[in-house]
Amino acid sequence: MSIEIDDLALIKHERDPDTGATKEIRSVYNIAISEKRRIVEHRIPGMKGNVLQDLGREPVRISFDGIFHGETAKDDLKNLRAKFKAGEPVSLLSNLSDIAEVTKVLIEELNVVDLSRVTNTYKYSVVLREYAPPQEEKEESPTSQQQEAEEEAQKKSDEASESAEPVKLQIVDPETEEPLKNVPVKIVGEQGEYSLTTDENGYVEQNLEPGKYKAIAEAPGYEKVEQEFVVPGSKEHTVSPKKELATLAVEVTEGATHEPVKDATVRISGDKGDYTLRTDGKGVAEQKLEPGSYAFTAEALGYKTEGPIEYEISGPSPSVSFLLSRKRRD
Repeated sequence: MSIEIDDLALIKHERDPDTGATKEIRSVYNIAISEKRRIVEHRIPGMKGNVLQDLGREPVRISFDGIFHGETAKDDLKNLRAKFKAGEPVSLLSNLSDIAEVTKVLIEELNVVDLSRVTNTYKYSVVLREYAPPQEEKEESPTSQQQEAEEEAQKKSDEASESAEPVKLQIVDPETEEPLKNVPVKIVGEQGEYSLTTDENGYVEQNLEPGKYKAIAEAPGYEKVEQEFVVPGSKEHTVSPKKELATLAVEVTEGATHEPVKDATVRISGDKGDYTLRTDGKGVAEQKLEPGSYAFTAEALGYKTEGPIEYEISGPSPSVSFLLSRKRRD
């Protein structure tokens, strides 16, 4: 994985050629990518159902946390902060498939934490926003656009069948049965596809002609769920998506050298269950967990035990890091 902003590489691991010790580490984690489309809904009096107009997608939002460690950590941080203060678009180069098409960004937010307990180490979080140069406005008559929308709405109204009937779907949490609002829902059938969003009470409603349909809901923090139904039939359906499991990565390194600690034991305890993990050759152990609060402890032969520390698991790819200190020999 690689991420570069202008000439600044945010992922790097450099060792001393003579001793093999780590000289510099740059890393990123907790990467989140958000994409959204602008949908305008036209309400037509006397028509069952509305006309949706797609105005295109909004700029991609990218956020992640990172660490600078080593002799150049302070200069690296100054370089990143200078780009943020300039307020100018910067180039983005990454081999992540989700953002490979994003080449120019603005640094929207930058937050820095000085980890004074660890020499030459800074932790930061950054938010990037996709940048597109302003396009020249095309001269179009507003009346012609309005006329086109009215004609499209009239066409939809003429095609509406008297046999169509309203069908409601409610998206709820599987444990609490609380309604989930602002959830994108697609209803797919032989007559077409409808893209909706749940209201404050977790409902979507659509007039549907007779046939077989599939409802697809993708709520943040939940697994994608599909449910089939038939019209005519029940006029209301409940959809309960399962909560999405987070893939937790626990990294254990030696505090003095930042070298990975192999075969370290990581213990996880929480309301959702208890787990015992062992780190691999890279000092990393992974476990899928339900969102919630957990206590973490790390221990390894010849090192002092660290923890327990409390950590709230949320998001798809959380991470926890431990720095172990070697035990003193008597």
